Amino acid sequence: MNEILFRGKRADGGGWNYGYFVKSVNDRTYIISYATEDAINTLNEIDFMYNEVIPESVGQYVGKTDKNGVKIFGAIREDKKGGDIILLNECRGETPLGWNKYIVFFKDGCFGIDVPKAMDLSDIWEILPIWMARAFSDDDIEIIGNAFENENLLKEENHVS
Repeated sequence: MNEILFRGKRADGGGWNYGYFVKSVNDRTYIISYATEDAINTLNEIDFMYNEVIPESVGQYVGKTDKNGVKIFGAIREDKKGGDIILLNECRGETPLGWNKYIVFFKDGCFGIDVPKAMDLSDIWEILPIWMARAFSDDDIEIIGNAFENENLLKEENHVS
């Protein structure tokens, strides 16, 4: 079973928060990090450590790590800004095609990436589900940034040798 974990960039200008994703009734977005040490207060309520986060920055852990052991997060919004940008070392059969950039995102009920050119499946799927990308070893995937903070990476040439 995959760990359920979200991340989001703090709205107050702080760093990244990791934990559970909550959207309030007033449309504010929070990440609850953990229950505080004295979680049960005198009113028998539970106190949590939480921070408001920027909604566009929120991503969810997809259950896979890259070659450096870093957890991969996928965007949960259509704009894909909360997803990691990964390099995927592609090959067709035994022929190496090099490293190509992709954003990890959620669509059609699963996390995935745009279909790699090498797989020639674009007539079947719009995305390659991340469970299929698991066929790539961790050594074939490297996170190079996230789409929220690193839009410039998306404007650069896709193929990286």
